[in-house]
Amino acid sequence: FNRFLFFYLILLFLSAFTFNEYFIYYFTIFNCRWPKVVKVDFNRDSYQRLLVLSDPHLLGDVEGHWFDKLRREWQMYMSFQSAVNWFRPDGVFILGDLLDEGKWANEEQWDRYVANAKQLFNTPSGVQLHVCRWKP
Repeated sequence: FNRFLFFYLILLFLSAFTFNEYFIYYFTIFNCRWPKVVKVDFNRDSYQRLLVLSDPHLLGDVEGHWFDKLRREWQMYMSFQSAVNWFRPDGVFILGDLLDEGKWANEEQWDRYVANAKQLFNTPSGVQLHVCRWKP
């Protein structure tokens, strides 16, 4: 009986973990759709489907705790990749603050932060990624 209970609890834990770490992102966006184009004379080549991401605020080395950074980046990665794979946009725009500590970073840290952001928000070929920033 104890073996069966232990096996059942492990299976329950693994199922919950798998659902919450992988499938929840797709499950959440199943009901989302692109808006319908109301003009009849439009064809697919005459408009673009764009995905807009705002203020991701990726944590840096100074203010962010390593575990918080790990969880946030995993969730951002999975959310972003799920949305891009599900909706197949023509382009992605990232607006606002990409980094939390960008203004305090030295050049080496900045390069690491940018490389990390490129990895997190990687898009498939054919999907253009644009990061909009304000430069004082």
